[in-house]
Amino acid sequence: MMRHILMFTALISLSSTAHAMSETFVTFQSDGQEVVGTLALPDGDPAPVVILLHGFTGSRDELATEAVPGGVFGETAEALAEAGMASLRIDFRGSGESTADLSFADTTFESQVTDALAALDYLKVSDMVKSDDIYLIGWSQGAGFHRRGRSIRGA
Repeated sequence: MMRHILMFTALISLSSTAHAMSETFVTFQSDGQEVVGTLALPDGDPAPVVILLHGFTGSRDELATEAVPGGVFGETAEALAEAGMASLRIDFRGSGESTADLSFADTTFESQVTDALAALDYLKVSDMVKSDDIYLIGWSQGAGFHRRGRSIRGA
């Protein structure tokens, strides 16, 4: 586990200036409701992709400051692009911009797991990324979704 933390820290430290990547606003369905996200793509061929999941009460662009204007996930997306990886950061239903169909008061851990799995399904059929090379980074509660998602999918 320490190796993974060090690798993540190394990726983040790469991001200090703008890098060649493009960002696209995307939407997809989760339980028939809209989830909003930002797909960041490095220049070049389709790349491996990382799903970035925020914590409870967070958003895909959270923790933006004067020193870190892109927020924790925007900066992570930039670092990943520099390393040749795409990323998809989402707002769980009821958070950020994904509030058209579900209010935060109606958000549950299970609905967020469902949203994370819907993001995975969205990427698996995308021709913009390497759909067979998908990873996950979670922040706070978002870090726990991979375990629950794996038990649901049997992976």
